[in-house]
Parts: sequence; C-alpha cells; structure tokens
Amino acid sequence: MRFDRFAEAASDFVSEAAFFLGCVFLVVVWVPSYFVFGNIDTWQLVINTANTIVTFLLVALLQYSQRRNVLGM
Repeated sequence: MRFDRFAEAASDFVSEAAFFLGCVFLVVVWVPSYFVFGNIDTWQLVINTANTIVTFLLVALLQYSQRRNVLGM
C-alpha cells in the first residue's frame, strides 16, 4: 500500500542523524527568535506547538510501525 511505503520511508528518515540535526537546528533558530516575537508567551507557544505536532506524528508513526511488526506485515 502507498501509506505503508510512506510510513517506512518516514521511519527511515526520522532514525537518521539528519532528522536529529534538523530538530537541533529548530531549537537553535527558536532561541534568538524571542527578539522577533517580543512576548515570552508567544515565543514559548511557537516551540510548544511545533514540539506537540512533531511528537504527535512521531508517536502515530511509531504505533503504526509497531503494529505492523506485531502482525508480521
């Protein structure tokens, strides 16, 4: 199936160093962005929202991969 291929490719990508470096880059760019937002609540909301979205998608991907492994697909 198309989603199976996508999930496998996404799983391979997030297990690479490039994904980790991208996350580190996101934090490094976020830290000085306080001066752009000027409001600490907005500044924190930006990183919290990005973190929540990435975490949600990675947990869903992990659950799907784990289910495939258990079912032997």
